[in-house]
Amino acid sequence: IENQFPEEVHLFWNEPHLFQSTSGENFEAVYERVIEGMQLLLEKHKGQNILIVSHAAATKLLVGHFAGIEIENVWDDPFMHSASLSIIEFEEGIGKVKQFADISHFQ
Repeated sequence: IENQFPEEVHLFWNEPHLFQSTSGENFEAVYERVIEGMQLLLEKHKGQNILIVSHAAATKLLVGHFAGIEIENVWDDPFMHSASLSIIEFEEGIGKVKQFADISHFQ
């Protein structure tokens, strides 16, 4: 893929805020979708625990939103390993990141 679409691959990994997909969503669209989905879940399950299982880009955008990370920095550390754990606690509608891409359970 990198040989066939070098500019797109570069933008995806290095300037995600400028990446434009020809066959799917750009990062802004994914961001808007996951934040809207999170708001719907919070309204529907107020006061309950919610488990979200997703791929790295959507998860980093979601957790990053509550950690104050901009889309252009979505791929900055911490690295989002498969099966990593992130925890966001909500109090009065305000989300606070308690764990971000934790892999201590791998030991």
